[in-house]
Amino acid sequence: MDTTAYGTYVYILSWITLLSMACGLGLPTAALRYIPTYRVQEAVGLLKGFIAQSRRLVLSASAGMALAGSGLLYLLPPFTTDQAVLTALWVIPPLALLQLETEILRAHHRMVAAYGPLHVLRRLVVLGGISALVLLSMSVSPEAVLIISGAAAGLSLLVQRRATWTGRPKGWTRHTPERRTRSWLAVALPLILGRGVLILINKMDILMIGGLLHLDPVGIYNAALQTAHAALFIGVAVDAVAAPKLARLHARADATALQQSVSRFAHWYFWPTLGAALGIALASEGILGLFGPSFQGARSALFILLAGFVVNAGLGPHLSLMRVADLQNVLIRIYGGCLMGNLILNAAGIWAFGITGAAMATAATLMLAGLWMRRAVMTHLDVDTSLIYALRN
Repeated sequence: MDTTAYGTYVYILSWITLLSMACGLGLPTAALRYIPTYRVQEAVGLLKGFIAQSRRLVLSASAGMALAGSGLLYLLPPFTTDQAVLTALWVIPPLALLQLETEILRAHHRMVAAYGPLHVLRRLVVLGGISALVLLSMSVSPEAVLIISGAAAGLSLLVQRRATWTGRPKGWTRHTPERRTRSWLAVALPLILGRGVLILINKMDILMIGGLLHLDPVGIYNAALQTAHAALFIGVAVDAVAAPKLARLHARADATALQQSVSRFAHWYFWPTLGAALGIALASEGILGLFGPSFQGARSALFILLAGFVVNAGLGPHLSLMRVADLQNVLIRIYGGCLMGNLILNAAGIWAFGITGAAMATAATLMLAGLWMRRAVMTHLDVDTSLIYALRN
């Protein structure tokens, strides 16, 4: 796959990631709040009802999105031949359900079952599928890779569903599902705005590079972005553990234990991220060389992104704490401000410095959001999430 084809795949995948999040209706994030609470309360009927109703709502929304988008393609003649977009629309349902099931398993504290299929199995299936295309001398087109991506998401979802089924609480079958759809959505829908703005911030650089420059730079920049994201792997694992624990402590109103746990997680976030970032920076030439000779131009963007990730890791588990502590409205305001800032910074940065400017905008926005969230947590919960506080105490 050359840089143009790779850039096309990345650009379309960025859009369907955003759309699949919207089809989640905020329920994946809400699961991290409701499921631990219902388990503590031993409210099996509500737990059963929430999981079943969430799956139905997400499936309905994502299938409706795919159908509506497919119909629109056939109603608008200039787009009828764009098979990559049509293929991508039908990746949305398995991707949306996969995101929901991941958060359900996280809320049950089933971390391996949540992240193994999502991050390991899915990528192995995609890699295996692409390798098979190469061995069979078949075209590695964006359409083919999107089909493989959809199949990988579907297979990962089946594995996760099996894990959810085997991990049911005792007496599951004896309880009748209780549904509080309106109250669940009343909490979940504001969360979709916050989560959606976050994903849009994360994808803004890709979307604006594709809109302002060309698809070739999209592919080159994404190589730097994905390489930098490897530094966040341990942080993601820590977040998977932190969110349910912080939700339980907040539900118990145990302020002292909450601060102690937050300070402990601050160390877990920062030091592995710093070590991984340094390792990636030292090996950056060889890593980017795996993508191809033309991807070496992404090194400066890679270094800037790594610096932004390390600074943000030093601010601790601010995002996890805000999500589980009834601060979704504050979070939306923060995201809204960061989105506007990110839009302006990306436009100016890309115009002046190309993909390096996009990396500068992304790193600056990430640090701004982290500082803003830390201040909000201190104001509303009297908890300091930063590594500096953890080191002093």
